[in-house]
Amino acid sequence: MQTQPKLKTRQRRRQSGFTLVEIMIVVLIIGVLLNIAAPAFIGARDKGQARACVKNLTNIMTAKEIYVMENKVPASSTADVTWTNLKGYIHSGGNVDPTYGPPCPTKGQYYTIGPPPNLPLCPYGASGANPLAIHQL
Repeated sequence: MQTQPKLKTRQRRRQSGFTLVEIMIVVLIIGVLLNIAAPAFIGARDKGQARACVKNLTNIMTAKEIYVMENKVPASSTADVTWTNLKGYIHSGGNVDPTYGPPCPTKGQYYTIGPPPNLPLCPYGASGANPLAIHQL
């Protein structure tokens, strides 16, 4: 009975692991995918913040109109309506500043409520412009 010659240890051992080239290719593919996906995620976040801002402005405007009607404030009044006046008309989370109201999600600054004839303003948009039309959704 003839036996086969013993193979060298290197040949017998099963090679395992990845080569440097394989790892570099995987890293390159992941980098390309991140470059494609990252701008889309950032754009989605910005759109979400803009939508939240518009929704907040709509709620503030509605609360302001209800406050003006219930308290018989003249529509031509130049006195500013404050967050203190509106906080009974808007349900807000526990982390809202009781003096200034909720911060705008796009900038972190506070909304300007203004007098009854004016629309509430958002720090995200240009001053004087219609805040509900500023955000292109």
